[in-house]
Amino acid sequence: MSDLLHSIGIDVCKRFLDIHVYTTGKCWRVPNTIIGLLSVRSQFPEPEQVKRIVLESTGGYEREAALWLTQAGYSVAVINARQGRNFARAMNQQAKTDQVDAQILALFGDKITPPVRPLSSEAQQQLDDLVTRRRQLVDILTAERNRMALLRGKAQANVERHIEWLDAQIQDLDQEIEAQIQACQAWRQTQKLVLSVPGVGKVMAATLLSALPMKCQWHRRLNALQKSLSSVNRNFLSKCARWFSLPESSFTTPACSLKYSLYPVRALLFYRMSN
Repeated sequence: MSDLLHSIGIDVCKRFLDIHVYTTGKCWRVPNTIIGLLSVRSQFPEPEQVKRIVLESTGGYEREAALWLTQAGYSVAVINARQGRNFARAMNQQAKTDQVDAQILALFGDKITPPVRPLSSEAQQQLDDLVTRRRQLVDILTAERNRMALLRGKAQANVERHIEWLDAQIQDLDQEIEAQIQACQAWRQTQKLVLSVPGVGKVMAATLLSALPMKCQWHRRLNALQKSLSSVNRNFLSKCARWFSLPESSFTTPACSLKYSLYPVRALLFYRMSN
């Protein structure tokens, strides 16, 4: 049994991790905390004996477990929840409980062997959180400004105070984002390159840095994309999505966090093509 490569599925929720080892059939639950992860490590096989650990993307609740297991040396694949549902449907698995979901993910890892993609570092996740929070406040600020034109009296004064508070919070976030970028030499160099593109500001640069891999990775992909395209055509979006290992909706869905990153990617590509 020790010569077998184990496939492990982990169903993630806010409070718990349900774990299933495909080769042994062992299944158990631990808290989704550092203490729970430490107890998991003592029960897992050694990293060289594990073929894949599969988790579903669960709105961020899976990030700490995935990062911790990756740092421990395991091959961790975070898949889209749609992939897990489609695989369960193909296996004619109608039941849906946490333990069943963990079993399906373990089977998925054994039969499909999903690719292992590099995870964002803790610093990049923090930058992404700051950029996301800034965008949320900007959306609220826009709604409040539109709402103020229809109000009168004390209600209008209340909205004005809220707008002032939002402006101050956005300025604070801008300072925190800039400090986070300046603390990393690679980010400073990348920001300098991106800001050299006409029309690209610090907000777009920060969004690009937070949403895409580090400079050494996405610059190499941009160079490869530059060589493969003789001109930018109508398939630009789908090609960018494929090369960055992102769903095409990441570049086309207005509600997605990458909606502000399309222009700097396009501008940077044209900039590098012309030099």
